[in-house]
Amino acid sequence: MGRRWVRMVAGVGIAGLMLGLCVDSVRRWSGRGGRPRAVASPQPARSDLHGTVVRIDAATGETLAVVPVGEEPSLLRVASGFPWTMNFGDGSLSRIDPETDAAVTVDLGEVAGIASDGADIWAAADGRRIMKLDGATGAPKLSFEVARRKIFELGDAGFPAIDGDSIWLTVPMLGQRLADQRLWRIDASTGELIETIGIGSDPPPPVVDGRFIWVVTFNRGLSRINRVTGEELLVEVGQRPWGLVAASGSIWVGDERGGVWQVDAATAAATALIPTGTGVRGLAAGGGRVWAATEGGVVSIKPSTHEIVHQIELMNPVSGYGPFGIAYANGDIWVSIN
Repeated sequence: MGRRWVRMVAGVGIAGLMLGLCVDSVRRWSGRGGRPRAVASPQPARSDLHGTVVRIDAATGETLAVVPVGEEPSLLRVASGFPWTMNFGDGSLSRIDPETDAAVTVDLGEVAGIASDGADIWAAADGRRIMKLDGATGAPKLSFEVARRKIFELGDAGFPAIDGDSIWLTVPMLGQRLADQRLWRIDASTGELIETIGIGSDPPPPVVDGRFIWVVTFNRGLSRINRVTGEELLVEVGQRPWGLVAASGSIWVGDERGGVWQVDAATAAATALIPTGTGVRGLAAGGGRVWAATEGGVVSIKPSTHEIVHQIELMNPVSGYGPFGIAYANGDIWVSIN
């Protein structure tokens, strides 16, 4: 995960300069017929969005809350209706109560990656441990070591994905950001290593969809891996893909240059590239839309027509700084801003 996360950390170094660039208001866009129409929305609770999660009404694009969380929030997942962020600054977790818009810190040690199975949060922590937490309370449910030595860390993350009785974990070569990685399949109840599959370098979290695992890597682009045979099929989606989500029979891939690719999940063929204006850093699905966290805000796409329904500006776009994680829950969009 080196090149993108290095940019993110570098962006924090100029955070003081960027505070003045944050816009004083958030705009929502309505895509009803013709070109989108800009409509003023109430301004956020604070002008400095760094280190927060922004809650946005998925129907109107209106900003509902700005929730301070940990340092440099990145990945964002939802479990039992509660948004969770992994905070890249110190490896802690923040759990947000959607009733109060208040966050509490959950300290598990150094967390490098998180995933949700819908009800619970799974965390890759302390270099070699997988932990399962109650999604609503944060109470520990399960913990086991998956290796005798350290196999991941904040700078070279272990990103998990959960699929029933299996955990799929990206395992880097520590200290070698652009080296090829392995995808470990781990028994979710015992922590036993079942198999490993070779993948490319610097992947974001993988997506499991039916019999296939989808992975984006720096040097291979988008890979579709058959979870039974291990066979890999490469899909052409441009040179700078980042972020994945499965929705409406397709795999959606973010493009750091400014767009979202649609890939037919059955044929593994790219069918469209929808421009977003600025680079995409995270993807989510919900409410009949595909949602992209971009360097400046949030864009929503209608899957059937590729129409841009919302284009929500949160701040002036800056590479390596701004919206990062995104998730849909309780009829709202939640966006982490590092």
